[in-house]
Amino acid sequence: MNPPVAATAVAVVAFVVLYALALRRTAGLAVVGSAVAVAAAATTGAAAGLRPWNVAGTALVAAGAAAVAWALGRSQRRRRAERAALAAYRTGAAVIPRFAALAERDRLAVELHDVAAHRLTAIVVSAAAAQRLTDPDLIAGALRHAADAGRKAVAELDRMADRGEGAGGPAAAVSLADVTALAAECGAELYDTTDTVPAVPAATVAVAYRVVREALTNTARYARGAAVRVALGSRPGLLTVTVTDDGGSAAEPDLGTGRGLTGLRGTVGAAGGTLSYGPTSGGWAVHAELPLPGQPLCGPVPGGPRGVGLAWRGTAAESAPGRGQWFRPPAVPGRPLPLSRRPAPAPAATPGAGFPPCGPDQDVAPASSDTRAPGDAAPSRRSPWARPAGGFNLRPWTRCCPVEPVSPRRRVRTSPAGPLWRGPTALDWALVVLAVALSLGAGLLSDDVPDSFRGVLSGLPFVLLSALHAVPLGWRSRAPGAGLTAVLSALVLWWGCDQAGWTRPPVSDIFLVYWWVELTFVYSAGAYLPLRRGVLAPVAVAATGGLALASGSGITGSRAAAWAALTALLAVPAFALWGLGVRTARRRERHRAAAARSRELLERDADTAVRHQRRVIAAGLLRTAQAHTCDVVTAADAGRLDTVLAEARAGLAALRELLTDLRGEGADGKDWGGDDTDGHAPPPTVAGISALAARYGATVSYRGPRAAEPVVVGVAAYRVAAMLLAEGVTLTVLRGAAGVEVSGPLPAAPGTRRHVRAVADAMGGTLTRTDDAVRVWLPEVFPSRSG
Repeated sequence: MNPPVAATAVAVVAFVVLYALALRRTAGLAVVGSAVAVAAAATTGAAAGLRPWNVAGTALVAAGAAAVAWALGRSQRRRRAERAALAAYRTGAAVIPRFAALAERDRLAVELHDVAAHRLTAIVVSAAAAQRLTDPDLIAGALRHAADAGRKAVAELDRMADRGEGAGGPAAAVSLADVTALAAECGAELYDTTDTVPAVPAATVAVAYRVVREALTNTARYARGAAVRVALGSRPGLLTVTVTDDGGSAAEPDLGTGRGLTGLRGTVGAAGGTLSYGPTSGGWAVHAELPLPGQPLCGPVPGGPRGVGLAWRGTAAESAPGRGQWFRPPAVPGRPLPLSRRPAPAPAATPGAGFPPCGPDQDVAPASSDTRAPGDAAPSRRSPWARPAGGFNLRPWTRCCPVEPVSPRRRVRTSPAGPLWRGPTALDWALVVLAVALSLGAGLLSDDVPDSFRGVLSGLPFVLLSALHAVPLGWRSRAPGAGLTAVLSALVLWWGCDQAGWTRPPVSDIFLVYWWVELTFVYSAGAYLPLRRGVLAPVAVAATGGLALASGSGITGSRAAAWAALTALLAVPAFALWGLGVRTARRRERHRAAAARSRELLERDADTAVRHQRRVIAAGLLRTAQAHTCDVVTAADAGRLDTVLAEARAGLAALRELLTDLRGEGADGKDWGGDDTDGHAPPPTVAGISALAARYGATVSYRGPRAAEPVVVGVAAYRVAAMLLAEGVTLTVLRGAAGVEVSGPLPAAPGTRRHVRAVADAMGGTLTRTDDAVRVWLPEVFPSRSG
């Protein structure tokens, strides 16, 4: 075979192989393959006896061809991933209303549990203790407490019922002073060091209040006579809440609903925090960490523990000694029986059980473990519910979470910048490689090497000008206006050097060969810039190109007339490409408008399902618990302690039945059965990750501003989360202006890690791993590529 033909055949085969590698493998492997191909081309040229500058030219041209193959393959890989993501979204979008209704149902169940269970439990504990001790003062105090707590519960239940009919208002805001009052009301010791925190958002305080209320309610149920401590503290970027008791016996049988801590874990996770709970040496502890504004947003600490939440970090008293003091609330007449006045705690738990020594690297005992001695301690407080309440979040039916306020002009940087051959700008930088390879490589392959390469100093201007002309392509998509200005400035500078006789070949020849760079920017200006700014691009390119061509040696006569004629001639293809870019932008806007209409219809259907769910609860089931609560108030006003106790117990039983019934009632009034989804997977969106995590008994912590991410990014984040999820793990989903980051424990199976990396790579993202943690960054690509 003729050597040139053989060389061409080898080059074509290599090009196809590199394209297939970029299409079917990750960016890193494709770059390695391209580097090997370039090295092989240079080695072959050297072995054939080519001169050094010809070997360098061969390597550069091979690099340019490899860059083209890489860019084409990566573009096709991205388009395939987008098509698959859009198909998955269209398939799964039909269940969004159903899951929205389930989320509202779970949210209402948690709110109902918080409102009624806490107050009814306090009434039962106080009334039962007064009845058992037969102390007239305690009886009178228990009756007053039952009347007061019952009226508050009735008012809150009325508000929930009215809101179900569209007439109710939001719950009253709480403050840290309310947390202090709650601890005092239950007779707990309080340690508060939050005076050093400049400001705590109201939403964060509301979640902290719910943590304290649920923990104190459980202590009243399961640890009668225990000494209880509530600690409010802070660490950089976090508000910490810790409630501990030293053990005790159950106050009454069947007081719990079985939903409290599981629902609380979902609430804390939705607020961007973590919840840990489990046995200690002789008692029980609940620890929550909630994010504060004004601090950098970040995911789980690499190398951190796996499990229900983050590691136990110690109480505020242990982590900040001397910054506060314990105090006991004074005795208040009529107050329910204080926890500190109850009988002595039960014997200590089995040695070695419970929390390990405090430290940042110690895991929490699983919430389902019960390491207390049999007969001495409260029953396990782990809920049988797998779904965390409020787990599925999708605008506009979700409640707000305490996240860092972000200015619209400030982009949240959620992941360190990756290498240039990854991410949304990788294709632009491949064009940079191609431009450099064509400008320098072609000249070096010439048999008559231009004078520009005869020496280092003489070749330096040509090399620098080639780089200045090529490198701005890296900003083609992000800043086409600035990039085009840089390219045209380099061309004008090249023209000046040519007029001074400093460079060879002349700028007219350079422009004829590498005009595609300017045309690329003209298309980008039409696709990315507003019309008023973008229309200047073809005019500027035609004028500058006419200046370069008019300076050529073949021009005779008036160069000004030649410049005008050449400018008009160059304007034709320039405006044609600019119009193509404008057409692409308009097609993109039509797709966006269609997607917005589709999203609006889905939200409307979801709103309808949510409103129906509220009406179902408000119309019947809620009234059952409400009737018993009203009877508690009536009996307390009449001084009938036995009736108060019986009605409060009946109210708790009705509440348990209500929460159980909510599991089977669908948004359309039908029994969905099982997990209430008819076997449907959650919708493949960022919001759907929490519903998916519920099936694993896992927790999702959302951080960053809530916004509607592009469909393809949401589907990719969902797929990554599906591969990272396992029973009891905690995932962090960080939303930023530039994309979405999903982080969690490192998958044990190497195959799973490879699949996660492949999903991230197809979206232009990155995977960062440590010994036992992984972060997957999924960038939001430039508008024309967002699908």
